[in-house]
Amino acid sequence: MAEKNIPMVISSGMQDMETMRRVYHIVKKHHSKFTFLQCTSAYPVTAESTNLRVIETFREQFPDIVVGYSGHETGLNISLGAVAIGAKVLERHVTLDKTWKGTDHKASLDMDELAELVKQVRMLETALGSPTKQLLDVESSMKRKLGKSVVVVGDLTKGTVLSKQNMTVKNAEPCGFPPQVFDKLLGATLTRDLEDDETILESDVVFPAAADRNQKFAAVILARKGSKGVKDKNIKPLNGLPLMAWSILAARRAACFDEIWVSTDSDEIGHIAEQFGARYFRRDPQFALDRSSSREALLDFVHRMPDVWAVAMLQCTFPTQDPGVIAKAAEMIKKDQVDCVFSVTKSHKFRWTPVGASEEDKYTRPLNFDPLRRPRRQDWDGEIIESGAFYMFTTREILTSGHYQSSRVSHIMGNETAESVDIDTEEDFVKAELLLKKHNQKFNLDDLVGADVRRKLAKMDAEKDKDILKKE
Repeated sequence: MAEKNIPMVISSGMQDMETMRRVYHIVKKHHSKFTFLQCTSAYPVTAESTNLRVIETFREQFPDIVVGYSGHETGLNISLGAVAIGAKVLERHVTLDKTWKGTDHKASLDMDELAELVKQVRMLETALGSPTKQLLDVESSMKRKLGKSVVVVGDLTKGTVLSKQNMTVKNAEPCGFPPQVFDKLLGATLTRDLEDDETILESDVVFPAAADRNQKFAAVILARKGSKGVKDKNIKPLNGLPLMAWSILAARRAACFDEIWVSTDSDEIGHIAEQFGARYFRRDPQFALDRSSSREALLDFVHRMPDVWAVAMLQCTFPTQDPGVIAKAAEMIKKDQVDCVFSVTKSHKFRWTPVGASEEDKYTRPLNFDPLRRPRRQDWDGEIIESGAFYMFTTREILTSGHYQSSRVSHIMGNETAESVDIDTEEDFVKAELLLKKHNQKFNLDDLVGADVRRKLAKMDAEKDKDILKKE
């Protein structure tokens, strides 16, 4: 059946894990259109024999196929539990009369139960929602009513410098700075008189200049261990150095940061980062998952680094960072011109809507130009597009709003598209090799790499070559 390229639903009843692995590899040689269902072949099956956690094992062991559940229990609860832990296919037996002869009928659903199961599954799928924990719109009104904010202690006059003695946290209306920003308010100066218990709003304070705040401007490079597209991408050699090293060296050449950190869940990546002049920040594993966002990883860093007042997130996969542009952007933050600045490039591409199966999407439509008045390139300023190279922001910005692009935001023009690459595939590494030779000549980045580090890298490469030869 696998040879005929037919989609397959494969139940695992009466089998062990070794058998399922063999089945997986046999079918996988021909196609990927198959699913494994966790199943216990008993009619009806009891709760203690169901072993729904096998679904999780299947998802870990076979991440590139759909996993589901074949249920022979009575009722709906266990099937709903299967959906809750990740089953994407649900198989249940259906009967017209449970009193008919045969073991199957007692463990089957009647038509009303089947309809109810479908209804409950759809509700559960909706309830599962997003894995990202964030403030939802439906919570906003309750947060305004019950959320805690930083307030003043006693009547304070304009010009008062905020301290631990004249601030506290209470339920307050209107909402102001959240409790996690308390330490960031230390040293700020009031711009108006405030009464006892009054909320401190953003317009009520001015913050000291960077030089006066005795805090640090940190570059942060996110480099987790897992990589879907390219194995060990962040430390894969590129032009003689690990990919991650090029962003570290660009930050060092920019000479505008108090500290450079690599946030990772891997000791290997952390120790390599230290060789190139960065510090190792051990990321909380829950923020290093495939589904984890950069925002979550940055919040993890900011919450645990109270002496950092501004952050520059340099993209690890963007090895052609321009140190001069980085330094100019950092200056915009230091001079309090913006709360956030990010790298952009200019695009002169004409964009169209996707074509879909529905009647509404049957034909494509222009998004950013009028085909009847198609502009010449020299007559059109083009569009500003995030390059993804870097994002800089004050920690107050992300702690207050939960985001780093929400208040006084600006951008700075980065590399031309032809001079940069954001690495995601093996092919991107090939392009990057060519670009980096020119980039390195321009900025002399590898001059920052010590001879001892080069010797260590050469030794590591030699050991890897030996391991490959042994395996062959």
